[in-house]
Amino acid sequence: MEEKTETGEWSTISMKTAIDKVLSKEMSYKKAASKYRVPQTTLERYVKKIKEDGEGTIGVSLGPKKPLFTTKEKDEIVAYLKHMEERLFGLTTLDLRRLAYQLVVRNGKAHNFNTDEQMSGVD
Repeated sequence: MEEKTETGEWSTISMKTAIDKVLSKEMSYKKAASKYRVPQTTLERYVKKIKEDGEGTIGVSLGPKKPLFTTKEKDEIVAYLKHMEERLFGLTTLDLRRLAYQLVVRNGKAHNFNTDEQMSGVD
């Protein structure tokens, strides 16, 4: 018989609302978690990350993979790609995968990319 759990069964919108209420000091962690039906420890972790970094990625992560790039870094990559497109440089998906690999290596981030081919995976 399978054990029923509620892991990952909260919505991103509920979490964002709860975070806003805690950051604006309208509610405590416990009240916000109860009202918006999100895990209190997860709420505390997200609020702490936002206070430290100024940003945080909100989402249900049920696996070992975590995003390598922050939202700011992703925006910079998109801006670079648009800039290259305006200059009529036709970049392929392989070029983008190589660029992602170079950025991860240059920033000293831990990764599991193919070091022989020096490019990221398809996803």
